[in-house]
Amino acid sequence: MSGSIRRTTDTVPLLKELTTTIIRDALKEIRSKRLNSSGCKEKRFRTTEYFLVEAQDYVTGVWDTLAVGNVRVSVTISRWILEAAMNLWWVVSDEDATEQRLTELVGEALRQDANLLDGLGELQPNQAHTLRQRAEEDRQTRSDLGCTKLDSLETRMKDIKPPDRPDWPNVYALYRICCAAAHPNLRGWELFKSVGPAKVSTGSSDNTILTPDMVTWMAATSVVYLVLCAYCLTQTGNQDSLTNWWNTKVIPLLG
Repeated sequence: MSGSIRRTTDTVPLLKELTTTIIRDALKEIRSKRLNSSGCKEKRFRTTEYFLVEAQDYVTGVWDTLAVGNVRVSVTISRWILEAAMNLWWVVSDEDATEQRLTELVGEALRQDANLLDGLGELQPNQAHTLRQRAEEDRQTRSDLGCTKLDSLETRMKDIKPPDRPDWPNVYALYRICCAAAHPNLRGWELFKSVGPAKVSTGSSDNTILTPDMVTWMAATSVVYLVLCAYCLTQTGNQDSLTNWWNTKVIPLLG
């Protein structure tokens, strides 16, 4: 395990630079193409740009936590990146429903924001009236958009093929790994060992299931999926170029 951790630590700065750069490059290209796109494609570009901009902080967080050995925290943060990618893939998977699905994503964001504001109102009674008023405004806007509650990601992805890349794994399988790692599971057997008749604490977990090498690979893959889905939605980018970047720049660092 020590060799695995050392190799991961050595490659993390390079992978961090590569993945943050490819997101910046995707943003630059998508923004330049937006200027010449038709008005009916505006929501596609806005949605894609928003996810890529937000992803930058999460990508940084993934690599920074992995660099100090926080394997499960890194996987948990990767969940955001994968969920953003799958939402984009769900949107683009049905050309006839794309615009409505973009609206549904906005409606879900308004629903979640309203719940957030309600929760903050519970914690800050002196601001409760203002916060709840804002929550109601969000709910009204959502209603005006004609949005219903969004199905779970599992339900929405059930009949959707993953991006057609035979050399890349199923994105939903990666997402399930992230979700499992995010839960505070009681893995007591990793911390307590039998010594004679007694159970003794052995310190922090070995993380034998999620190894640093595996999580490093997952973190890089998450970014590739997000950029791929961003290109698909906006009909920009070059998938062959993205594959070449993966094979020549990333894979050598993951070996």
